[in-house]
Amino acid sequence: MGSRTVEGLAVIDREAIEAKARELEDAINQAGESARSTTTMTALGVLAALVAAFLAGRRRGKGKGARIEIHRL
Repeated sequence: MGSRTVEGLAVIDREAIEAKARELEDAINQAGESARSTTTMTALGVLAALVAAFLAGRRRGKGKGARIEIHRL
């Protein structure tokens, strides 16, 4: 595997090209997995913040409903 020389010129064989292609493919897959995990964690954080804001708003708004007074004449 690797390169060999023929009359002073480097000759790249098929195994070297395939090994480099596998190396590049592994690097791309690792970068994709890292990006997906970062995106997933960010989405979960945003979702948690939205749920917390919703629940805080519900508690705060419970006592501020419309009041109707009925008077008898």
